[in-house]
Amino acid sequence: MRVLAAVAGLVLLFIVLADAFTTIVLARRTQRTLRLTRYFYRLTWWAYATPGRRIRDGESREDYLSIYGPLSFLVLLGTWAVGAIAAFGLFQWSREAGVQKIMATGDADLRGGTFDASMETSGTRFNNAGQVAFYNRNALYIGSTAGLTLALA
Repeated sequence: MRVLAAVAGLVLLFIVLADAFTTIVLARRTQRTLRLTRYFYRLTWWAYATPGRRIRDGESREDYLSIYGPLSFLVLLGTWAVGAIAAFGLFQWSREAGVQKIMATGDADLRGGTFDASMETSGTRFNNAGQVAFYNRNALYIGSTAGLTLALA
């Protein structure tokens, strides 16, 4: 089971990072069959434009629809971030890495390798905004580096 989680985590991470790279960095269309961005925009545009079609006034409709571009890009960045967090959480959980939290009081809370602890640690390391210091193996540091890279892209 944990081997499948490791493979799924690595595949998900590859898909998310490759999709982010091709969407943001490449200036031309790509011929890949699996593009998360394409599915994301097809789904979100349909959901966003359906209420907009009911607006009769052309200027009001254009004002409503013009918000979609910037808003959808921010949601797309969040979608990539959630995918990367889930990928690193799966990979970390597959390695049975225990998560040790050392609180400001000095008390240590050892939560050995549970799935929710791995996801929590992955999310905390991704945005580097945790108030708790986490000590673990290399997966955490790779996760925080990839999170920072994706945030700066």
